[in-house]
Amino acid sequence: GMEEGLNAVIVNPGVILGSGFWNSGSGRVFSGMKNGAPFYFEGGTGYVDVRDVTRTMRLLMERNIFRERFVLVSENLSFKKCIDLVTKVLGKKAPTQKISNWVLKCISFIEASIASVSNYKSKFAKELLLGLFDLNEYDNSKIKKTLDYEFISISKSIEEHGENYIKTIA
Repeated sequence: GMEEGLNAVIVNPGVILGSGFWNSGSGRVFSGMKNGAPFYFEGGTGYVDVRDVTRTMRLLMERNIFRERFVLVSENLSFKKCIDLVTKVLGKKAPTQKISNWVLKCISFIEASIASVSNYKSKFAKELLLGLFDLNEYDNSKIKKTLDYEFISISKSIEEHGENYIKTIA
């Protein structure tokens, strides 16, 4: 569309953290930790608060910034660090045991096998499971420079949304 003259901007957010929808998408970061987490994974990725996503998109439109692509990430964190922050806010036990790649490959194989002979729907895509070992880091310098923008820290985001989760499920 942009090549046809459409005024558009592309934003590529990391894992978006927000309140609500606790049982789907990134909301499962909170609901999945309601009993603590004994295991963690080696990888990591970029995270961003939903409020930052909406604010930066609004600012880009208000300032008529088009035909650009921006990475929306507040911080790059290991999955262990993210889980540690969530379990702390929820008052649960943080993970202490690292899961190895071959364990997740076995889980993926078993789930795919069961799904192929039954109505069972796989909970985890093979690519998602194996992606838990990748350490993906993203650069937010372009959006920060363009908008002179400071992101909400992920620890603050997790604290606030974690408190909302506690209020919602109580």
